Amino acid sequence: MDFVVSVLRNGSRIISRDTVPLAIWCIAHCKDNYEEALWKTVSALGDRDTTCAIVGSVVALNTGIEGIQSYWIKSTESVESSVFFVLIKVVKVSNDNITNAIGRLGILLKTFMIVCFCGCIYTNLSL
Repeated sequence: MDFVVSVLRNGSRIISRDTVPLAIWCIAHCKDNYEEALWKTVSALGDRDTTCAIVGSVVALNTGIEGIQSYWIKSTESVESSVFFVLIKVVKVSNDNITNAIGRLGILLKTFMIVCFCGCIYTNLSL
């Protein structure tokens, strides 16, 4: 994997040309095995959450839900407790108030992105 990372990079620069080639390589080499695809992607280090999201999404399209280990599925958060579901519930989109609702959702998403960005900066400074 070290050679692959030296040629394709691993997403540590957090730009698409540094992330996507590795993701495509992992997909091509593990398209029929969801777990192997994710472990191989993680072993490249770098921007693991992004590359695993790309690889996992594409490989899952190929394997179907049957290709994902049942214990992984059982250990994920429920849709009702996810951040985006909660944001949508807070906004309470209605047909007659859609513009106002979209504006409020935009503010909530911007706030969420700022919190994530600050978390990334803090993490990088801590290393």
